Amino acid sequence: MPSSRFQLLQAPQACPRSASPPWSRPRQLSSQHGLALRLRFWAPSYSRLVFRQTTQPNIFLWNTMIRGLVSEDCFDDAIEFFSSMRTEGFLPNSFTFPFVLKACARRSDFQLGLNIHTLVVKTGFDFDVYVKTSLLCLYAKCGYLEHAHKVFDDIPDKNVVSWTAIICGYIGAGQFREAIDTFRRLLEMGLRPDSFSLVRVLSACGKLGDLSSGEWIDRYITELDMGKNVFVATSLVDLYAKCGQMEKARGVFDGMLEKDIVSWSGMIQGYASNGLPKEAIDLFFQMQKENLKPDCYAMVGVLSACARLGALELGEWASNLMDRHEFFRTLFLVQL
Repeated sequence: MPSSRFQLLQAPQACPRSASPPWSRPRQLSSQHGLALRLRFWAPSYSRLVFRQTTQPNIFLWNTMIRGLVSEDCFDDAIEFFSSMRTEGFLPNSFTFPFVLKACARRSDFQLGLNIHTLVVKTGFDFDVYVKTSLLCLYAKCGYLEHAHKVFDDIPDKNVVSWTAIICGYIGAGQFREAIDTFRRLLEMGLRPDSFSLVRVLSACGKLGDLSSGEWIDRYITELDMGKNVFVATSLVDLYAKCGQMEKARGVFDGMLEKDIVSWSGMIQGYASNGLPKEAIDLFFQMQKENLKPDCYAMVGVLSACARLGALELGEWASNLMDRHEFFRTLFLVQL
């Protein structure tokens, strides 16, 4: 399979195979669509093996393979398949580009993404809203806000994903105020944010210590009845903890119907960082009673609380717990 990324932009010498009339091989098309459905559920290694044994795969099958590899975080392999697809004479379509651009974004490969953007323009898909949103996500993820803004401004019908991508770009660049302002514009456009956009804008509020904006978003979340979402609720706990509002943080925490380890860790760290070590340790033991395995962040919080209290025996117990889970000790050293 060719490895050169520059082959991605080479025009095939023969007539593109995607131009073949779909009715020319109906039996084969039906068979390949059935195979494509199976490829989505097979392991990537087995899918590759089956694909290589398929005679004359169509564009739908290529797209399915690329999509499957991206969903399994096999980003290099997805890009290799894209390169092979081009070499075999297939033109990418509006389904191909979002998958391969996502692979570039996850690899933070700006240059390759830029090359594929050129191919997007050449093939006439630069007007497709999903392709443009994928380009926006790529540039925002790679930290190229100027490119991201240009793509964002050119999208006529911006959806929540488009707005969230530019918000994430601002946050990645440390421009938290701009992220919050952009979120306000999203609402002014009459769009309903999803849980991911709410989590991201709450993180911006937390970074700024902007309690006022955070409370406004909290009220909006209540109106949308999205406070039951574990990720949104955990982000609210983190926001209030960062703003020193531990009573509000605990109110959100206690009201959560579902709590994961991140929720517990955020609350424990919030107590520890706000000078409430006893509450942090009490909550840690409560978490233990729930049979939840602590992560490194919970351990950092409880060790910090032990240090504040001068609780040497408890600190030794926590240290021994970390010794029994070598993974935690490694991450704790990274934190230090």
